[in-house]
This record gives sequence, structure tokens and C-alpha cells, in this order.
Amino acid sequence: MKNLCFFGAWDPAYPRNRILREGARRAGFGVLETRVKSTRAFRRWPALVAEFARSGRAADVMFVPEFRHKDVPLAAMLRGRRPLVFDPLVSRWDTLVGDWKIHGQGSGQARWNRMLDRWSMGLADRVLCDTWAHGELFESLGVPRAKLRRVLVGAEDAFFEVGPPPADGPLRILYVGGFLPLHGTRTMVEAAAILESRGDALPPWVLQMVGRGIEFEDMKALAAERKLANVEFPGMLPYEDAPRVFEQATSRSAHSARERRPRAWCRTSSTRDSRPAAPW
Repeated sequence: MKNLCFFGAWDPAYPRNRILREGARRAGFGVLETRVKSTRAFRRWPALVAEFARSGRAADVMFVPEFRHKDVPLAAMLRGRRPLVFDPLVSRWDTLVGDWKIHGQGSGQARWNRMLDRWSMGLADRVLCDTWAHGELFESLGVPRAKLRRVLVGAEDAFFEVGPPPADGPLRILYVGGFLPLHGTRTMVEAAAILESRGDALPPWVLQMVGRGIEFEDMKALAAERKLANVEFPGMLPYEDAPRVFEQATSRSAHSARERRPRAWCRTSSTRDSRPAAPW
């Protein structure tokens, strides 16, 4: 059995790496975890070196999970002859400059994050993408197509095992996510305003927007400005409670806190691949 070492200051509760770790186990890999808390590099890297010596030396493959661009150079130094796989999930430059607009297009931070994208992805033998649209973005950052492998975001078993929606009550439309700009929450609220304008011509319905994030307060304010009675903002939801909330919904769109592409379900059809593949 070959061992994968999940390396870096990754968050073990984040759905992307939870799904990949479980998929690796089902595909017959051993999973080693070299993980420390996210701190500044001058503290984090020595801690990772020590932790790798303790927990990761039996690895056959080095795997750096989502968002850990800054840990890829250290993984490359420690890899030896092992293959190195990086699952960036996002481009730091595209997220911080294009989506969140924290830094200006021509700023030093924009140049630094674009360089970090190119450096981290360039060091890896394989780079994962969740969609080929993201893959094209990574190609524009210098990743050869031959190095890319697509691994869909997917969902854990509990999300596919929810029962049918309630037979009575309103049609429930559910958004669960981090209210990031590219999640399209403004479009959802605007669409809700159009639906409410149709009044009794539609069956009873409610849009629940669960979570918090960058645009949360703005969307609450927009819904209040439009006097939308059918839009609810219940706030944060513990991850383990999400399947229960999904069970009450007829249509759903779900995003992780930093995810750029939506995962959407309609209750009339949902499928999953029962044989996870190892892309490396």
C-alpha cells in the first residue's frame, strides 16, 4: 500500500481535504497527516519539518491541500524523490485581487500573489483543479495542461443520503456558503425580488441563505431594501448539521467558505461515483 502525506497548515475540517482523504483511503492509499497550525512561515516551517520527521517519512507521495500555496516550497524541499501533488483549489491572485478586491490590480500584493501562484504550482508534479475552467486559469499561470488533473469537489456520503423533501409546506430554496462575491448571492436576492413581484401567481416558496461572509451584511441590507418577505438569513450552520438542513430543501446551492465554483443539487436527480480515482 502506498502512503499519501497530507502536508502543510491545512484545516482538517475543510470539506475539500476531508473528501480527498476519504477518497484516498477508499482507493487503497494510506493517509499520513503532517499538519501544524497556520502561523507565520518562520514559525510554521520549522514546526512542519519536525512534524514531517515524526509522521511523514513513510510517505510515497507528498500532497499539499487547498489554499496552502505557501507550504509547497517546503514540501518540495522535503520530498526527496517522492512525487509532489498540489491541490490549490483557487488562485491567490485571482481570489484576492479579482474576486475579493482586497488588493489593486497593479499593486505589489497583486504581483506577489501572482508570483506565488506560479511558483507553487510550478514546483508540483501534478496540480489538481475542480473544474476545467479553473484548469484554464491555472494554465494561464504557467501550469502545462499535462500536469493538470481534474478532481470534482464532490460531497460526503451524508449529503447523498438525505431523505425526500417534505410533502407539505413551501418550496424551499437553499443556499449554504460563505457569501463570497462569485457565489452569486446578489443574483439570488435579485431573483427572489422578481419572484416576489409575481405574488400569488407562484406556489408558496422561501429562499434560505445560510452562512456568513464578505457579502452577508450587504445581502441582508439588499433584501431589507427590497422588502423581501420570503428571504431568510439564519446565519452560520455547523457542518455536521448541513445534511439535516439540506433534507428540508427542494433546490440547493452549496459553496465552501473560499470556493469559487458552486455545488448545486436538485432533489429530482443526484448521483455520485462510488469508485474514487487517484489522479496522481
